[in-house]
Amino acid sequence: MPPLSHRSVLPVVVVLLMIVEVVVVGVVLWPRGDDDLEYGPGPIALQSMPSAPGERWKLTAEDVLGADEPADERASISIKAQSDDVVVVVGAAEPYARTTTLAAVDVQSGKVLWSRREAGHWADCAVGDGPTLACTKNVRVSGDVVARVSFFDLSSGAERVVQTVRVHGTPSIVSVDDGFVVAVPRDSGVGLREEGPVPDRGPATVDRRPLITRFGPTGQRSWSVNGSTGERTVRSVIGSRVIVMESDDGAVSFYRADTGTLVHREPTSMAPSCGAPDEVTGMMVCTSIVGQPSRPNYLLYEGGFAVNPAGGSPVTVTYDETGRQTGRLVGWWLADDDDVVRDGQLVEPESIPVVSGRKVGVVTADTGALRWTRAVTGDGIAKVRALDERHVAVGTSEFGPGDAYSETWRLIDAATGESGGTVTSNFGAWLFGFDGRRLLFAGDPAEHQRPNAPRLTAFDGENGSRRWTIDPADRDAGWQQVGRVLYSVGSTGYGPGWIARYAS
Repeated sequence: MPPLSHRSVLPVVVVLLMIVEVVVVGVVLWPRGDDDLEYGPGPIALQSMPSAPGERWKLTAEDVLGADEPADERASISIKAQSDDVVVVVGAAEPYARTTTLAAVDVQSGKVLWSRREAGHWADCAVGDGPTLACTKNVRVSGDVVARVSFFDLSSGAERVVQTVRVHGTPSIVSVDDGFVVAVPRDSGVGLREEGPVPDRGPATVDRRPLITRFGPTGQRSWSVNGSTGERTVRSVIGSRVIVMESDDGAVSFYRADTGTLVHREPTSMAPSCGAPDEVTGMMVCTSIVGQPSRPNYLLYEGGFAVNPAGGSPVTVTYDETGRQTGRLVGWWLADDDDVVRDGQLVEPESIPVVSGRKVGVVTADTGALRWTRAVTGDGIAKVRALDERHVAVGTSEFGPGDAYSETWRLIDAATGESGGTVTSNFGAWLFGFDGRRLLFAGDPAEHQRPNAPRLTAFDGENGSRRWTIDPADRDAGWQQVGRVLYSVGSTGYGPGWIARYAS
C-alpha cells in the first residue's frame, strides 16, 4: 500500500485496556481504477527485456483518424484491448467529437490493420476467442439512451452482430471463457459524449440494480440477470470462471460466468479494519474513514477467489467457483491492496500472496494453509506482490530524516520462499513490472516526490544490480502495460495523443 496521505490523518485514539491503537486515517483498497498507472494491479509479468528496450513503433491519433479528419492538440488515442498479436485502439479528434475511430494495430509492426469511423464514443472493449472483438458504447434508440454491444471479426474488422441492452447507463465488458459478460448500471445521469458535456448533477445515484448479460463468442445472448443495488462495474480475468461486480460503496459480488448465479457477496462494514497484533507490543492498528465504510478486498485465481471481509481483524478466506469455502487464514491479509489482479493474468492458486504485520507468505487456495512465511524488517507495513506464476516480490519501507521514504524489494521464489537480490528506491520510483529475471521500476529512484521523470530502470532479480535505464522522449509520457507488452503513452491536449511500443 502506498504511504497514507498526511492530509487524511484525523485524531488518534488509543484504547489501552484492549491494547489497541486506533488511528483514523484514509485507506485505499483495491481496485481503485485502471487509470492509475502507478499502482496498477499485478501480476505484472512483461516480455523479457535483457537489454534496454527501445521504441519499436509509434502511432499517433492522427495516424488512426486519417487525413480526412484533421487532428490537432486535442486529439487523443487510447488502448482498449489486446490479443497476442493485435492491440485495439480508439482515436478521437477532440473530447466531444461526433465520431471516433476504432482500429486494430499489429503489435509487432505498429501497422493499422483496419479501422472503422462511426458516430459515438466506445466505452469499453474485450477480445475473446474466435478471434472476436466485442465493444460497448451508449447510443440513442427512439430517443432513449441505451447500451450497444458490437461484435467484430478481429482480423478484418467486419461487424458480425449488434446487440442492444435497453438500460440507461455506462456499460463495461469483460472476456470470459467462450464469451463475454456486459454489465450496465441503471443510471439516468449518463449522457452521450458526442452530444457535449453533461451538466453536473452532483454525485450519481444508482438506486436500481444493473443488468448483467452474457454473450457467446458469436454474439448470441446466453443469460441475463439483475445484479444488486449499487453495482456498477464488471471485472474478471481470462481463465477465471467467476465475474465480479463492484459497487459504488465498495461491496463486491461474485457470479458464476457460465450461469450468472450469485455465489457470494462481500458487504462493506462501518467497523474499522485492523491489522495483525504487533509481536512485541501486542498492539493492533485499526483504520477507518470517518463516516465511510470499510471495504472488502479480493483477488481471483484459477478455480475460485479469495477475500478479506471488511472491518475487524484480518482474515483471508478462499472459495471455489461455486462459492464453497475452502480455507480460512486468521491474522493475514491479501497482498498489498492495490496489487492483486491484472487483466489477462490470474494469481496462481498455490501461491496467493498474503501479509501479516512484518511477516509475508503465500497461501494455498484449496486448504487455506500457508506454504511458507518470512519475517521482514522496516518501519512500514510489509508488502508482497505477485509477479508471475513462479515469483513474488517482498517489499519493506523505511522512513529516514525529514520523512524521506524508501522501499526495499526482494525477489522470492513463490514455491519455496528462497530469496534473490534486493533493490532499494526512494518514493520517486515504484515497482512497475517483472520480465522473468529483472524487476522494473518506473520513475526516478533518486527522487522523493511523484510524479517525476517517466524513467524506467531494470534491476537484476538475482543479485540486485542495475541492468539498464531509459527515458522516453516525452517527459509528459507514462508507461502502460497491456498484457505482457510495454507501451509509452504520450499526452497531447486533453488526452493521450500517441502510443509507442517498447521492446528489447
